[in-house]
Amino acid sequence: MAVPAVRRLRRFELPGGLRTKLIIPYVVLSFVTALVGIFVVMRLVAANARDVLLNQLTAAGRSVSDGLVTRERVHLDTLRRLAFTAGVPEAVANNDEAALLTLLGPLVLNDRLEVLTVVNRDGLEEKTFVLNPDGLSYSESRNVDLMGESLVADVLRGTQDALGDKFAGLRVLGSGAFLFTSAPVQDANGAIVGALLLGTRLDSLLRNLEDQSGAQVIALSPAGELVATTLTNVDEGPTALELPAAQAAALTAELLEVRTINGRRHDLLYTPLLVRQQPVGILAVVLPSDYIVSDEITSRNTFAGIFGLGTGVMILVGLVLAQQIARPILRLRDVSQSVAGGDLQQSTGVVRQDEIGELAGAFDVMTDRLRERTTEAR
Repeated sequence: MAVPAVRRLRRFELPGGLRTKLIIPYVVLSFVTALVGIFVVMRLVAANARDVLLNQLTAAGRSVSDGLVTRERVHLDTLRRLAFTAGVPEAVANNDEAALLTLLGPLVLNDRLEVLTVVNRDGLEEKTFVLNPDGLSYSESRNVDLMGESLVADVLRGTQDALGDKFAGLRVLGSGAFLFTSAPVQDANGAIVGALLLGTRLDSLLRNLEDQSGAQVIALSPAGELVATTLTNVDEGPTALELPAAQAAALTAELLEVRTINGRRHDLLYTPLLVRQQPVGILAVVLPSDYIVSDEITSRNTFAGIFGLGTGVMILVGLVLAQQIARPILRLRDVSQSVAGGDLQQSTGVVRQDEIGELAGAFDVMTDRLRERTTEAR
């Protein structure tokens, strides 16, 4: 039964000599192992690079949201100070434009407020200060009916939400889009006599948030229409940044999309724009899809180099080991052939501290004894 098994094994023997049979399987196995390792590492590097990009987008979105919360707090502190300035409630109640200019004008100039609107009890604009684009002067307006805007109507009705009687939202004026916060103005008896609306230009606010987050920022209306962005000269037009109305209405959590902007792929992370825990629009942070591609390529090249070097070292070590195994065995073969031919003066000359050394020593002893017996026989 053993003979057929041996024959079957011989069918799978590699052609060639001992060196070939030792080296070829080792080299093939080393290459296969290296290729599998490189493939796995490349996939991990690519996946890790994508995770880094998503984490960067998420961190940028969080930074932008924190920046809006900070701005809202500044609005509230400023509105509180203005509403409680001595004489302001009386001036609002009496529609006294001169008194409002005297009382609020210096505060507006000192704090460099971008927009401040005073509204009377009927929702009619009494006075608006708007910082001009030059950043040095203000323009004024009045007598605009604002009762149709929720920012004004909710305050004048005395409506309160979970955070109190202040409200916030986005408003688009002739000079641009603004983030507004409104607060009531009350007289000495606590009766609401009007409202103050404080606004920050979204363009400047988004630029500051871009500097903080490291990503470009987009602000959309609740309907998904573009309100303001730090992206400039978008070749594809505003629709490349906007969301369809149905998709915008259903947005309650983060939404990641990949879009082409100015001929380059970008990742956009859309999130609800919450101010005072109320959705007032949609915010998006934007990063190029190849934002970390250079790092990814560097990592791939590094790992490929490491695996290539490791494979080369493995093959070199394998060649050395194969030679150390094959050389003494081939020497034994040559000596045994010489001895079989009658040359009893041969010696293997192999000195090793392993099984091959023991085999060579035993062969030399056998040759010596055979030579002695041959001499005695003669």
